Amino acid sequence: MTKLQFSNTTVNLTIDIIRHQFPNSKCEYDSQWLVIEIDIDDKERNVKRTVQDPCLMVSELIKMRNWFQQVSNLKDSNQTLPDLTFLEPCIEFRHESNTNVSVHLFAELAIKNEFKMHQFDLTIVQLTQIVSTITNWYELYQKANTIE
Repeated sequence: MTKLQFSNTTVNLTIDIIRHQFPNSKCEYDSQWLVIEIDIDDKERNVKRTVQDPCLMVSELIKMRNWFQQVSNLKDSNQTLPDLTFLEPCIEFRHESNTNVSVHLFAELAIKNEFKMHQFDLTIVQLTQIVSTITNWYELYQKANTIE
């Protein structure tokens, strides 16, 4: 499975979905939770870290995909989108301008309790790959989420 990859001159950040938090749950709500893994290499602060947290729901993947698709559509516009937030406030995406996106890690995902925005200029190719990856995640985890 492909990961979401973001990089700039000082930070490399990857986001991946590892598994359902409760893969055998018969409860529809509990079966929605996904464990994500964040790998971050911050050369500026000399920090390299991998962390996992169940902070994303299957249903939120559609919102996430649509948001990144909108960023791609606004590549030559002065318009910006509202921040992309989730039920669990551990990660947030901010549309700064054109194809510039910031990733903000909170709580368990933050590095040494420092809540710093990491800003990335994304190409249309990268945005297309991000949208494709999120779509694939949704298809995979939605199918696995079917309660019998």
